[in-house]
Amino acid sequence: MEIRVRHQTTYRYDQPVRHGVMLARLWPGNASDQKVLSWRVEAPGRFEPFDDHHGNKAATLSIETGAREVHIIAEGVVETLEQNGIRPLEAEGLPLGSYLRVSPYCRPDAAIRSFIAPLAALLSEDRLKGLHELMLAINREVAFREAVTEVTTTAAEALAAGEGVCQDHAHLFIACCRQLGVPARYVSGYLAAHDGGHGTHGAGHAWAEAFLGELGWVSFDPANAVSANQHYLRLAQGFDYADAGPLRGVRRGGGGEELSVQIQIGANQ
Repeated sequence: MEIRVRHQTTYRYDQPVRHGVMLARLWPGNASDQKVLSWRVEAPGRFEPFDDHHGNKAATLSIETGAREVHIIAEGVVETLEQNGIRPLEAEGLPLGSYLRVSPYCRPDAAIRSFIAPLAALLSEDRLKGLHELMLAINREVAFREAVTEVTTTAAEALAAGEGVCQDHAHLFIACCRQLGVPARYVSGYLAAHDGGHGTHGAGHAWAEAFLGELGWVSFDPANAVSANQHYLRLAQGFDYADAGPLRGVRRGGGGEELSVQIQIGANQ
């Protein structure tokens, strides 16, 4: 499948920015399940590219002094391949054991421990089946609703609220996996419509991967209760959103900020 993406992010400031720096993870990489056919990122100023410690293609961008608006556009075409939700272990990123560590968005609490307790026996008996049951349990317990959580919402807060978006579902799945001794990581990217049509969205997509021995990394998307397939295009991976979000930054000046995101996605079989 060929997935076409145009991802435009616009920042508007009440006052001129004195200085600002952004970290961008807007470049999909080539891997066993996808091949980048064309891609470009356009922004004011100059990118300083690097590969981060999770194996992501990233870059820093300095915001021009005096800027009142900043437009960042990422667009291109990526061919994705069906691998039944499985991504073999590749020479990328950090050692597996590091994906057992507690990260800020995925810190377990008593409620998370209680939530996963009924699944512990099944996981010890059949880990793959147990993780699919965990995915379905999260889908049932945390309803998908937009604009009810913040970008800073943690897994524990989403479970307590009983609602959230794909980012919250992924964080909760990861927190549960790590509590059960299963390495897990966060994945950011895009999801193309299954009918191949074009769509416009106000945010990208997020899901999780758990490491299962000889299978490698297995994907789980609790927001949709499925494993990732050829409709999923990945941008970045990390311990949680902080390591894999498309854009984050700091600035001096500028006053209030207005952020708008528009993502257009289309696909050809």
